[in-house]
Amino acid sequence: MKKIIKVFCITSIFLASVSLISCDHGNENLPSPTENNNPNVPNSENPETIEPENGQEGTTPAPSGEESENQSSTVSFPQIGKKAPSEPKDVGDIIFVDGSATSYKDFNDPEYEKLGQLNLNIPSDVKPYIVAVIFYKGTECSDDGSERVLGVGLKSVGAKWCSQDAEGYNKKIDALVCETNLIQQLDGHYQQGDLETVTFTGKKNGKDSRLKLPDYSENNYEAFAAAENYKQKLSQLFNSRRNYDVKLETSWYLPSVAEMYQISKQWNLISTLIEWETGGSHGFWTSSQHPDEDNKTYSATVSIVHGLTLAKDWKNNGVNETYGTEVLPIHEF
Repeated sequence: MKKIIKVFCITSIFLASVSLISCDHGNENLPSPTENNNPNVPNSENPETIEPENGQEGTTPAPSGEESENQSSTVSFPQIGKKAPSEPKDVGDIIFVDGSATSYKDFNDPEYEKLGQLNLNIPSDVKPYIVAVIFYKGTECSDDGSERVLGVGLKSVGAKWCSQDAEGYNKKIDALVCETNLIQQLDGHYQQGDLETVTFTGKKNGKDSRLKLPDYSENNYEAFAAAENYKQKLSQLFNSRRNYDVKLETSWYLPSVAEMYQISKQWNLISTLIEWETGGSHGFWTSSQHPDEDNKTYSATVSIVHGLTLAKDWKNNGVNETYGTEVLPIHEF
C-alpha cells in the first residue's frame, strides 16, 4: 500500500512540472501560426495592418551595416508573392513591398485571361502592399545594348517638368535628347506614334537623366524630384510592421520617352492598378528633351484605344483640376 502512494506522488509532481513548463512557453508572445491555403498570402481573417501602432515606426529589418533599436523584436512575415525577391522578374509581375512578386495572371479570371482581357481579383489583404508592376524586359531601352527589366510605380505625382527660373527652361539639354521616327504631325502641338513601328535614338535610358540637369534642385526640377522621392508615396508601407526590401526605397526615376513608349504597351494592366493624384485626363512627363525646341520637352498621354500620343510640352506646365501633367516613376529590377 505504501509503494502505491509513493508512485502516485511522483507522478503528480511530474505532471505539475510539465504544466509549469507549458505555461512559461505560452508567455513568450511568439506569433501564432495562421491557417491559410496559400502560404504566399497573409491570412485574410487576420491581415497585417499597414498603419504603425501608436505612431511608432514598424519593426522592419535595418539595412545592412545598420542596427535597429527594435531589431530583437522584429516579427518575420510570410513572403507575399510567389517569386522570391532574388528571382528574375517578367513582364506582368506585380511587385510587393518585400521585393517578392506574383504574375498578374494569378489574380486574373481564367475566362478573361483566355480572351486576353483583365478582371483582376487581388485579395484586400494583399493589394495595399503593391509597389510596382513590371512593364518591360529587353534591350530597346538600353544605351549600351544590355538587357534591362523595368517596373513602374503605381501612385501618380503631379508636378512641373521644371520651373521658369531653372537654367534648363530655355536651354536645350543635348544629353537628354531622344528622337523618334514615324511620328505623324496631327496639329501644331500633338503627335501620334505608331506603336508597332516607332523607334528611338539618343538618350533612351533615363536612369541618370537627373545628373544631366545643369542646376538641379527639387524646386527647379519638380518632375525629376517627384520621381526620385517616390519613396515618400510609399512611406506608409516602409513604416509598416511588415518587412520590406530596402532597395525599393531608392533609384526611382523619371522615364525617358522610349521607356514611356514601353509603358504604353502594357497600359491595359498598368492603368487598372494606378492610384491617380489628379482627376480628369492624364499627361505624363518624360525626361527626354525635344530635339527641336529649347523650352519644350516630351510629355505623353496614353490610352487603351489610341495608344501613345506624344506632345511637345512647355517645361513649366503645371497641374489643374481637369488636366494633370504627372509623373509615373520607374525602377530597374
